[in-house]
Amino acid sequence: AGERSVIVSHGGTIRAILTHILGMDLKDKWRLAIDNGSISVLKTTRRGWVLTALNETAHLVDERA
Repeated sequence: AGERSVIVSHGGTIRAILTHILGMDLKDKWRLAIDNGSISVLKTTRRGWVLTALNETAHLVDERA
């Protein structure tokens, strides 16, 4: 309880994990956009997993451009 984990993987693996945790059919994994270097966040609650961020890429924007 109260611990954090970071998982770094390829987009297809991330899609498969997310579809499983969210109770989606694996054939629908391509409905989730996962860009290179993106961040997705899952939290556990008393009611189960909650997806709080999907495919976040704001950290990749070069503000100098």
